[in-house]
Amino acid sequence: MNKKEPFALLLAGIIIISTAVAMAIKENDIKHEIRVIENSSSSEFYVTSAIKKTEIPEVSAATNVSETQTEALKIDAVTSTAAEIDKIYININTAGADELEKLKGIGPVLSEAIVDYRRKNGDFKNIEEIMLVSGIGEGIFEDIRDHIYVENPDYTTYQAPENEPEPETESDIYTDPESETETEEELTDSYQVSLEDVAPININTAGMEELTLLPYVTDEIAERIIWLREAIGGYSHVYELLYIEELEQSEVAEIVNYVTVG
Repeated sequence: MNKKEPFALLLAGIIIISTAVAMAIKENDIKHEIRVIENSSSSEFYVTSAIKKTEIPEVSAATNVSETQTEALKIDAVTSTAAEIDKIYININTAGADELEKLKGIGPVLSEAIVDYRRKNGDFKNIEEIMLVSGIGEGIFEDIRDHIYVENPDYTTYQAPENEPEPETESDIYTDPESETETEEELTDSYQVSLEDVAPININTAGMEELTLLPYVTDEIAERIIWLREAIGGYSHVYELLYIEELEQSEVAEIVNYVTVG
């Protein structure tokens, strides 16, 4: 054997082993990189998914909080308005149009109508008289009755006619001789009772005959007055005649000058 052959074989073996080791190391590096990439992708996916899952409920919660706050503000506003209305107490004989508009159901038109009525007819004698203002009915009155007042309310509306003639004396009475022939029945038929003779009429006791003496009161309306009287257990004030649908506000305004509740 040549002396160089063992050396050549040893060198060849070293090269083969080195190559194998180098290949093994490279293969391990490749597998490591693949695992790193896989782990990185998985982490990114997990993080992204976690963010998406977290963001959705947060937006929903924020929306719910906003809606709740809005509803709470609305409730607070309604409560505050109701509290302000409860504090209102207005003298309808001294209040101006702007102040009257604070009352529920009273806008610019009705407030001016109240002031105009007061200017034409004088101060309101009581709070019920406000229903004589055109446009203010039972519904509005019920809403505002606890928030209005007048000083020293007066429910006595009848005033005797001025310059009533003095009773005639016997010397003032002229007797026509021909009239003596009239029968008692004819005298009864010719005599008619006037409204001034019986006023004020007590609408809690008057019958059909008396009630029909009142202006605008027909037999049908007289029956309604009596029916309402029985239904409510008697009138407490003359302005309750406004509850009779057949009577207009302007008509009641004239009638109350001739009636009383006793």
